Amino acid sequence: MVSLFTQRSKGRLKVSSPQTIYPQTLGIYVRRGNTALAKQLTSALKTLRDNGEYHALLQKYAVYGITDNAPQP
Repeated sequence: MVSLFTQRSKGRLKVSSPQTIYPQTLGIYVRRGNTALAKQLTSALKTLRDNGEYHALLQKYAVYGITDNAPQP
């Protein structure tokens, strides 16, 4: 994401260090009991991983450090 912001800033922003200062853990949340939506999201993410699109998106937006070790529903 940082590289996306620096590209769009047209030179106004610059990365001064490759070190992550404030890493964030993000996730997708689904209302408790909405198992249908949870299953659809899980299936969609599996499809994206299996066909390589997930990795391509991570590279396109310079997102690193994503892990599959997150808790699963």
